[in-house]
Amino acid sequence: MLSVCLIHGGVSPHFFSERLFDWVSGNPRGSPTLSDVGDQDVEERLQKIKNAETISQAREAIIQGSETLTVLGTMHHINSLDERDSLVKHSIQQCVEGRVLRGYQQFMEGLSTLGLAEAIQSYPAHFRSLFVENTQQLSAENLINLFHPVLSSVGSSRRREESRVLCYWRDWLIDIEECANVKLEDILIFASGLSRIPPLGFPVQPALEFLHSPDNKAKPLPEANTCSIILRLPIHKTYTEFKTWMESGIIQAPTFGVV
Repeated sequence: MLSVCLIHGGVSPHFFSERLFDWVSGNPRGSPTLSDVGDQDVEERLQKIKNAETISQAREAIIQGSETLTVLGTMHHINSLDERDSLVKHSIQQCVEGRVLRGYQQFMEGLSTLGLAEAIQSYPAHFRSLFVENTQQLSAENLINLFHPVLSSVGSSRRREESRVLCYWRDWLIDIEECANVKLEDILIFASGLSRIPPLGFPVQPALEFLHSPDNKAKPLPEANTCSIILRLPIHKTYTEFKTWMESGIIQAPTFGVV
């Protein structure tokens, strides 16, 4: 499902750990550490064994964690602190990699659909940001570059209005990036229904259109066609008016824009 979703323009997974992605891309890291153990209870039990300062303390911690160690297949008697360290190391290895090996193999079979696994292994640097958690936020520059303005003929009165509103649009996005009542993601949702730009981009070029009022029936609020990914900007004389009506439209809109 991941392969089909990604290749057909769906959203990125963004839930792989760094270790899992390195494993999938054919560049496994060194031995796993306690921080790689995803189960908090298991991590705490292994940490207690590791922190034991004497053989008796280590044996007591092993007894307390015997159920966990038995499940991992690493439960055994120790006679030295070196054996304690070996037990902890093997337990971590089994927890992080050993017991999930069969699931990993099935997962890789799925990623091989449509050649995705091979592509990841060939170009890991290009795919990392699609699978590992992405903390990069949507920026004003992203939206400015995303939407292509559909402008009237050069020299026309409409073109002058559109140029003015286009400046307002860009200034408004920058203001939102710094601090505003709406978020950049809200604007993208209003226009497309998505809060993130798909990894392969949208199937059509997102466009900016302008709400002229030839019949003197002004349209102060923004509109959108989420199917065609068209955001229609209202025509206003001042930046303050533009900002007020744009924010009002985005805030009052439901999940999708006005179609």
